[in-house]
Amino acid sequence: MKKTSFIFILLFIFLSPISVFADDTKSFANFRGANYNEQDYGFGKIEPNDLVDAEIAGAAAEKLNLNIFRLTAWVKSHPNHVVSDDDFLKYLTGVVDIFAKHNLKVIILFGGYAGYDVGCYNVNSFLDVQDRAKKVVLALKDHPALYAWELQNEVPNGNSECTAENITKAVYAMYDLVKSIDPNTPTTVSEAFGWQNLKRWNQLSTFSSFHWYPSYNNPLSSPISTTMVTQIQNEFSDALEKAKADVAPMPLIMGEFGVSAQYLTEEDQAKIYQVMFNVLKSHDTGGLLWDLAPNDGSIHYTIIKPDGQFKQAAEVVRTEYIQYKSLDRKQGDLNNDNLVNIFDYNILVSKFGNPYTIFDYNTLVANFGKSI
Repeated sequence: MKKTSFIFILLFIFLSPISVFADDTKSFANFRGANYNEQDYGFGKIEPNDLVDAEIAGAAAEKLNLNIFRLTAWVKSHPNHVVSDDDFLKYLTGVVDIFAKHNLKVIILFGGYAGYDVGCYNVNSFLDVQDRAKKVVLALKDHPALYAWELQNEVPNGNSECTAENITKAVYAMYDLVKSIDPNTPTTVSEAFGWQNLKRWNQLSTFSSFHWYPSYNNPLSSPISTTMVTQIQNEFSDALEKAKADVAPMPLIMGEFGVSAQYLTEEDQAKIYQVMFNVLKSHDTGGLLWDLAPNDGSIHYTIIKPDGQFKQAAEVVRTEYIQYKSLDRKQGDLNNDNLVNIFDYNILVSKFGNPYTIFDYNTLVANFGKSI
């Protein structure tokens, strides 16, 4: 066996157990993402242009220097749902393949269930959806783009249909299902109804995911005053600070943040985005903006147009993230000798976490032995 091959194997073994969050999930520079809220996809329907939309979003994400997307694996048995599981999984995998081509990792969210054994909040129970959820995990558990599983979105607190305990049991059951098939991929649960609820998922989460949108004069409308900007900044900063402190030392990301532009000019939407990015940077917190889909189901939130062209808010995102382009090393060639080899691995190991991340590692593995 060649010496370089032996060293490569040792390094591969050394790095493989490292969590994808060794790059410090809390870092604004290292976690640069968006939600992909495609309008038909959320209801399990497949339209002819859906993969085209994913390509548009992936290309836009690459131009913005994003490195992660969050998308929903819809497991609810929708009344109008006529798509077979096989077709649904083929489509879902196709979307993930497209995002991988654009150098994106994905967080897969299980949407469409609430209670454990009773349906509530107009969705099914865990028992109703477990078979489809299992198929999703089996289909994607080994996909190189998979970053994490999100067990449930904005967990409800219970109502007359099902108790909080029943809902909690459902989330734990989803965790058990995922881990029984894929024990190594990180998991998370997102909250939006108060940072105080985040800690209830500490036992299930590798990182904590918090959602925040401006509450001032909701929905916001133009013109945006200085008073409104200041209050939005203070509210976001306060919520983020408390959320991070409450889950520490667990890493926290902003799983959703953004603003509806239904009553805003593009200029004012961009102004609010700048405020939110200022807060994220001040707390060195990464996040997933809502959202980056050309045909968003909540169309007033997306920061790109149907053809992928940028709105002004996207220009804010591009300006904030393009400065970190140097972190995305050229196809794994870390020493700029036009080769991807053991010397690049040595550099990565010595500086793993700062500045090199799991994204550099994955790129190195994909291109090892190549001439660049």
